[in-house]
Amino acid sequence: MKYTTIVLVIIGAAVGCATLRGKEANPCDSAAGHGSHAVVCIDASFTKVDPELVHVRSNEWLNLYITGSNGDLDVQFTADTPLHHAHHLGSQDSHHYKIQAKEVKEPVRRKYRVIDRSSGREIDPEVMIDP
Repeated sequence: MKYTTIVLVIIGAAVGCATLRGKEANPCDSAAGHGSHAVVCIDASFTKVDPELVHVRSNEWLNLYITGSNGDLDVQFTADTPLHHAHHLGSQDSHHYKIQAKEVKEPVRRKYRVIDRSSGREIDPEVMIDP
């Protein structure tokens, strides 16, 4: 009985901590904005992105979000875009992609594609990777 109680307390604490941590906040849903981080906000209807040209520095992260935290986001870059592999942050955050820029010696500007896998809508904004 004593060991069962201890095990239940440990399991309860683990579940409670995981619940409190929750999902990462979507900066596109906040009036405060996203500060100085490289963030792209995609409107829920997939008709526009903000900014249309996003700047990210070498070795820094670029985050893309669907406003309202809905939808199933896919992001595609050309093979010559100096970025590491793009990825979802998990099945709970299919509205969020995070990509790290590679190091560049001079600015590199490329188009990329954001796709809503649910509706098939696409937008072709640009990224500028700065040294």
